[in-house]
Amino acid sequence: MKKIILFDISNLVLKNLLEVVFTSDDSFEFSDFHKDPTEFTETDEYYLITDDAFNIAPDELNKFLFKKVFFIGEASESEKVIPLSPSNCSNFIINYFKNDGKVQELPGTDRMSYLSIPIGLVKEISNAPCSLHIKLKKGQSYDYIKRFSQDEELDQSSLQNYINKGEHNLYYKASEKGLVEEFFKSLYLDSMFNEISSQTLNKNTQAVKYMFKEFGISSESCEFVNNLSTSIVKNISDDESSSVIKNALLEKSDLYFKKSLITTTIASSILKSLSWGNESHIELIAKLTLICDVFLDERSCLINTQEKLLKSSFSDLKKEKILHHALDAFNKFKNTNQLDEETLTFIKIHHGKEDGIGFVDQLPQNASPLLMVYRVSEDFAIELILEAEKNNFNVVKIYEQIKEMHSNIAHQDIIKQAFFSIYALMKTAA
Repeated sequence: MKKIILFDISNLVLKNLLEVVFTSDDSFEFSDFHKDPTEFTETDEYYLITDDAFNIAPDELNKFLFKKVFFIGEASESEKVIPLSPSNCSNFIINYFKNDGKVQELPGTDRMSYLSIPIGLVKEISNAPCSLHIKLKKGQSYDYIKRFSQDEELDQSSLQNYINKGEHNLYYKASEKGLVEEFFKSLYLDSMFNEISSQTLNKNTQAVKYMFKEFGISSESCEFVNNLSTSIVKNISDDESSSVIKNALLEKSDLYFKKSLITTTIASSILKSLSWGNESHIELIAKLTLICDVFLDERSCLINTQEKLLKSSFSDLKKEKILHHALDAFNKFKNTNQLDEETLTFIKIHHGKEDGIGFVDQLPQNASPLLMVYRVSEDFAIELILEAEKNNFNVVKIYEQIKEMHSNIAHQDIIKQAFFSIYALMKTAA
């Protein structure tokens, strides 16, 4: 029987370390985790080392024959999952295999681990779904102090004070993850679509990002995206497009939401000017703006070229994650059977690379017209956001910049219509 160690982690140093430690032992085999249950055989032992919370969702774990999953992050320990902190994960994993799985303690790890929840989402509810804690630094570790008990009325002024002081999360015990998941799914799926103001849509976008990150991809979270994209399109159609963009740039809302709303607004205007454009295309664009980059951090979603990535201050590991984010999102959604093939393909190639890795300045000759509309709209939205952060609304400058960026792109007739549509729209907004 061979021990097969699978990796799905951003920490390449850890991966290389473990390969070096075990490479001389023929009973071990290493490979990247491609998430195909049919590749597993009952004659071998499979172990997964990951920092992706999606991989430890119950539905995902049930698909595979893992003997153990080493999760680098905060999670409740279960029969299969061992949560590890980054500082002790390598020592624990090495000792685990050297002692044939008989390691009793998790050195330096608090077994009563905690998970975070954005205060911005907590402010949408009146009573705490479970005990909520604040995190206080104590030496080299942290203490978790209970602030609200389960079902206790939430003091909104206290929550706002935490935000004002730079604290954006509360924490709950990992053992109560299921309770929190069901509560928030119910809250946002059942009761948050009565109003479609930009403020509500902003909160809903933050909620869907949180749900995907913490609870994994499910039919409920994908249905949430469908409802949210429909609400965004309705919000655009109920208002003048120019005011939607202008207000989005001026409001202090989530960057990811800003990009999604502005991209959809611009794409909607472009598609209405094209003979083949229709409402289904607009709905699809809105949906894609929500899921293509959903696993990226807020600032990371503003990277749309190789040059921007190289000039960014992100760590090498973060840059690697940004490079692979399209392929990673494609793989995560593909294994859930929640999206159709067209949407899945679009996710993988939305930056113009057929393999889903990296960026191209010029889309390939066979790129679909809808992909070009998406790409131009997103590029324009990103530049508008970046310029607005400098209090600069020189739309002509942005227009010329993006026109030059796509100077050699195929299907010039579509690009010409797209730019005239964007220019006219943004001239009004300015």
